[in-house]
Amino acid sequence: MTADRSDEARYLRQKAKQFRDLARTYKTDISAKLLEIAEDLETRAENLEKGASKPAAAQVQRRFGNGTGNRQRRYPLR
Repeated sequence: MTADRSDEARYLRQKAKQFRDLARTYKTDISAKLLEIAEDLETRAENLEKGASKPAAAQVQRRFGNGTGNRQRRYPLR
């Protein structure tokens, strides 16, 4: 694993920890979503460490995009 991948994996794990800490410290309506984001970041870090052939973002389900799933786009394409 190259230094870039290990640095990115470390960064993703650090961000996941921050999201988990926020969710646990401030128990709000979005705490569950913060824990989901942390889980996704951990998955991306694991994929980077395994040296997956596809980028980690392509292997993780994209839940936070504009217009994903059956929802209409917030800002329609022109």
